[in-house]
Formats: sequence, C-alpha cells, structure tokens
Amino acid sequence: MHVPAAGPSVWQAGAPLCATGPSACETLGPVAPALSLSGTTSRSRLNPAALTAELNMYESKIQEYKSDNQVLINQLQDIKKKYLSLKQQHR
Repeated sequence: MHVPAAGPSVWQAGAPLCATGPSACETLGPVAPALSLSGTTSRSRLNPAALTAELNMYESKIQEYKSDNQVLINQLQDIKKKYLSLKQQHR
C-alpha cells in the first residue's frame, strides 16, 4: 500500500479527507465522514464556551455511568454471597 509523503501540500484545510489519495480513503473507510471538518460544525466546535459545556456534559455522563456501574457491582456481590451461602447449606 502506497502512503503519500507527509508535507504541507498533502492536506489543506477544507480539502476532502480523501484528497491525499485512494490509499487514505481505504484506510479511513467508514470514519471519514465523522472526521470531516467543513461547514458550520467545525466553527461551532471551536467555540470555547460550547467546548466547555460539552466537556461538562461528558463528565457528568461519566460520573453517572460510574455510579450505575458501582450499583451493578454491589448487586453482583450480593448475588454471589447468596449463591455461595446456599451452596454451602446444601453440602
């Protein structure tokens, strides 16, 4: 697989991601649309207030997932204890 040499002329802002050649398109495959930085999306993502709000949202989601995970861990431990106690009773 031929990969074009990196340099200032290989990628330019606003150029399609596959402008570097067919090998780049093959490598990127289905993620290319997600990586594009054109239009209003890139401008809104560069807004510091929007980035801060998005970061806060993700951090709160992470905390929620962690607490949900801890609840599930505790429930699993309780079930294991009950199972082992029943198993011992039947010996």
